[in-house]
Amino acid sequence: MLKMFNEKYKIDNFEVSYSSYYRIFKTCNLKFKQPSADTCATCDELVTQLKCVKTETEKIKLKEKHELHLRKADAAYQLKREMKSAAKDSESVRRLIFDLEQVFSTPSVTCGKAYYLRQLSVYNLTIVDSKTNVTSNYMWHKGEAGRGATEIASCLYKHFMDEVPNTVTHVNLCSDCCTGQNRNSIIAGMFQIVLALHPSIKQIDHVFLVPGHTRLECDSRHSRIEAKKNKAGLISVPSGWYELVSSVGEKYNVI
Repeated sequence: MLKMFNEKYKIDNFEVSYSSYYRIFKTCNLKFKQPSADTCATCDELVTQLKCVKTETEKIKLKEKHELHLRKADAAYQLKREMKSAAKDSESVRRLIFDLEQVFSTPSVTCGKAYYLRQLSVYNLTIVDSKTNVTSNYMWHKGEAGRGATEIASCLYKHFMDEVPNTVTHVNLCSDCCTGQNRNSIIAGMFQIVLALHPSIKQIDHVFLVPGHTRLECDSRHSRIEAKKNKAGLISVPSGWYELVSSVGEKYNVI
């Protein structure tokens, strides 16, 4: 980049030194964006279709569809920021973000033969409280239960009843729009039970963010867990995963 800069803005044989370029780069807080690993499927599909479209009419329709999709993504991101600000400014409002992490296979061996054998799956539903920044990890293995809507609802119910203080009247939830786990009648029914049984909660809003555009706070927690996992040795039993997650940080609770 320095070479390209000097070639473009060369004045009277004067060149910017590496140290000066580096200092300005850091002072302006410029960064290199990492390649996108989890891109939006809708955007990828529309961009591909735009490259192959033959008529101008179809091209206009696809562009309008893409612009509408991006506006929805921007609206969801703005709502996410407003909910975070509301939870920060008020003791009666809480914002919870939840997401199911990638499955932990047990034992965590790396030999090729073990990859094709049936291993015990360990699940982790991560719930982040944006006000306290506490990360609650509800963990269980496949021998105890699966990872469907019933299990997710059970974890959320326990968190509502045990972790949300009695001063809170309004809870905002953020998650992805996975129908089998988050966006279904079982979760909605659980909300009704919480509203009936919790001593203070009067309102629960569940926002489904646009995949590929809105990053959940759970993602950064999962990245830290994954980094810890890569440094860990052999984990032979589910309790090993529970200990690993709890050792990631002081605010990582395993339930």
